[in-house]
Amino acid sequence: MKAKIFILLSILIACSIGVWWDMHSAPPVIARTKTATTTALPVPDITLQTLEGRAVRLLDYQGKFVLLNFWATWCAPCLKEFPAMLRLVEQYPESLVVLAVSVDTDATAIPRFLRQFEATSPNALKSHNLIIAHDPNRAIAQDVFHTVKLPETYVIAPDQRIIHKLIGAGDDWENGVLERMIAVNQGNPHYSK
Repeated sequence: MKAKIFILLSILIACSIGVWWDMHSAPPVIARTKTATTTALPVPDITLQTLEGRAVRLLDYQGKFVLLNFWATWCAPCLKEFPAMLRLVEQYPESLVVLAVSVDTDATAIPRFLRQFEATSPNALKSHNLIIAHDPNRAIAQDVFHTVKLPETYVIAPDQRIIHKLIGAGDDWENGVLERMIAVNQGNPHYSK
């Protein structure tokens, strides 16, 4: 009887230590939340290719909020989220850049995907603050940002810190989460206008 109690207590203690270790040793991942998080990670210096073949550097957008969105044309949640991203492009033309990075292997699928939004958001699709890039080998999405599920969106503050990560479709963009993040970060001493 004492041996069974000892074994049971040992298992309980081992499980408790394992749970504590897992919670305190995991890298900081900013999960889907309704409010801005306080975790801030520096932005990696990456360069992406637009559909037109132009190189864009993430660090070139210092001074603006950036939504770095990884998506694909075959991804149903990406299709659901894209209209909200286009509305943000129109709503914040000077303070926000949406860098939408497709991980499609077939580059010809991307313009077909975008055409379905021409009737509802023609200005957003032509806006200077919407940049469509292509990462067909997922060298940036997986190797740099460790994307596991599409869509994944990173909110980058004007001082080049990643302040929020959203996994899944961003219906939260419609509920004011971006405005709250902007307000929180404007009160931050590291915020640059």
